[in-house]
Amino acid sequence: MYLPADIIWDVKEGDQVEVGPFTDEGMDLRPVLGRFQAPSLVIFCDGTPEAVCHLRAMLEAENCASELQLRERTCVLLFVSKSSRGLPDTLSNWLQGAQAQFNLAVAELSGEPSAMWAESALPAIRRFDELGERLGAIVVGSPEFVNSTSAQLAAEGIDLVAKSNDIYPLETVVAPMQI
Repeated sequence: MYLPADIIWDVKEGDQVEVGPFTDEGMDLRPVLGRFQAPSLVIFCDGTPEAVCHLRAMLEAENCASELQLRERTCVLLFVSKSSRGLPDTLSNWLQGAQAQFNLAVAELSGEPSAMWAESALPAIRRFDELGERLGAIVVGSPEFVNSTSAQLAAEGIDLVAKSNDIYPLETVVAPMQI
């Protein structure tokens, strides 16, 4: 659970908390949910604690409508930029193990955004295009990071993009009276 710094709760490490029900808004993943539309994914994260928490929730979702089904995809590439704010050890450790945990083909962690794009992401995206592989993208982070990365993806013809600043109302699954 990620707690923003400006909220003060009496929660300590090891405490059990209940999260939910999810009835507000969440990131709109519909552009990339269909494996037949985007058999391969490229994921960009700006490396801030909030973005890594969103990334973790996204990757770990199971048995729900927003499950990305990473293991059933042809390839999943993860690019995480270096954040000036740094990450807590728990998130940093999780990120280090994400490649093995989710069977990611390539994971570049803590790269500088512009260098990471030019040296790693762009050649990979162009290789997918050469192979005729339909590619979807997920971009998580600050509005500036999302807009910049989305513009670069659009310039490469990637039109299936889920962005953390595109939110969608979540549906109520169970009416409160049914619980």
